[in-house]
Amino acid sequence: MLGAPAAQAHPHVWITATSELIYAPDGAITGVRHAWTFDDMFSTYALQGIETKTKGVYSREQLAPLAQVN
Repeated sequence: MLGAPAAQAHPHVWITATSELIYAPDGAITGVRHAWTFDDMFSTYALQGIETKTKGVYSREQLAPLAQVN
């Protein structure tokens, strides 16, 4: 049986991902909440062109289009 060779990937984006189970009052799992945190360099790149009133402060509405593509 042949083994698969090691992946030779070169990542351009570093991501920290976390997941949290959501429970109903009866203890049943009703969902999973995911949170992704991107590295500073990718975040700076992705935020280019988004105008803000306060530098570095973005509203949920301003970030919504980004959430659709990432």
